[in-house]
Amino acid sequence: MLVGIHARPGAVPFLQLFILALVLLGGACAPAAQSPTQMPSVTPTGAETASTSPSHTETPASQTYSGGLISDMPPTPSTLPDETPTATAAPAPTPTQTTAPTVVITPNPEAEFISQEGLWQALRGFSGKTNQQREAYIAQELFPNSGLTNITKQPVTYNGPWGKEYGNWDDLSNLLALRSGSRPDKQGKRIIVGGHFDKATYPGRSRTPGISDGILDNASGVAAVAKIAQYLKDPLNDIQFIAFASEEPQPFFNGSRAYFDNLPDKENVLVYINLDVLGRGNLALVENSVDPELAEIAFQVARDEKLPLVWRPASHQTNSDQLIAQANGLKVLAITSDEFEWYDIHVPEDNLSAVDPDVFHRQYRLAARIIIAIDRHFAQR
Repeated sequence: MLVGIHARPGAVPFLQLFILALVLLGGACAPAAQSPTQMPSVTPTGAETASTSPSHTETPASQTYSGGLISDMPPTPSTLPDETPTATAAPAPTPTQTTAPTVVITPNPEAEFISQEGLWQALRGFSGKTNQQREAYIAQELFPNSGLTNITKQPVTYNGPWGKEYGNWDDLSNLLALRSGSRPDKQGKRIIVGGHFDKATYPGRSRTPGISDGILDNASGVAAVAKIAQYLKDPLNDIQFIAFASEEPQPFFNGSRAYFDNLPDKENVLVYINLDVLGRGNLALVENSVDPELAEIAFQVARDEKLPLVWRPASHQTNSDQLIAQANGLKVLAITSDEFEWYDIHVPEDNLSAVDPDVFHRQYRLAARIIIAIDRHFAQR
């Protein structure tokens, strides 16, 4: 504000006019006020920096993956954000899938899940063994210790193009063991649960010298098969547990070809459930290798158990013995993990350190519960 100047009455207010002129002159010379667009930029600090820093890239909505529906599958690993997506409890299958009847899971009350240490011990038994030694370990220790004593061998001859630099598949056999069900009207119907026990090493895939120990692919699946059998002491349907030989070498799936292609009573197989590569991330069902009705049962079990179950896109990483069962017209349910890629298998790094013991045990428990529910489902039909 202006300070008041007092003058004689009637005198010309010269001083006042002089001051007023100075004020007006100063206003004309003052810089114009800045508009909002001309304000200098301010670099945020702290939490604000993340939204404006050029080094930060926001994840598009299409890359957000919580698991479940086929349409929600994540993008390729090269476009995923740095942080691993967190899978939520299993959602329902795709809308095109049929709804299965409600299944009440009533396992043998005396049955208990194999402990984490017991499951890990079963897996550890594969370490350091050749394919021939792995077969002997399953036939002489793993299956008998899991209550599977009536074991049948089916020889698998390999005459394919792969040389010994990939592995040795001489003189291997499929190993079959039947657990009889208590259902009186089963009429020869059975569920088959299996996984391949052989391993392979791809020369040049890893910079680390040595051969693959084949723990992730697929000692994990066979160890789970055996310990699921130990848990399923009283199934309603007959369940045949199989450790397949020679899945790895070209033309691939040699053991399952020998079994399913020559199976005389395919009409009696209710479903083939394949376990391949467990112990990483979340349990997953392989797209295009899942009967829709059985997928609904699997997701319902996962919701009830409050354990994650997600979809995994079909790819060469998920190709396994279920493809041969499908080619023979059988229903299938292919179970795997959602967090492994081609560079994690067939390399020296595939050893015991490649499997997370906690994750492996969690996946084993959910897979066992799913198989129990499927057994009950077929008993109710």
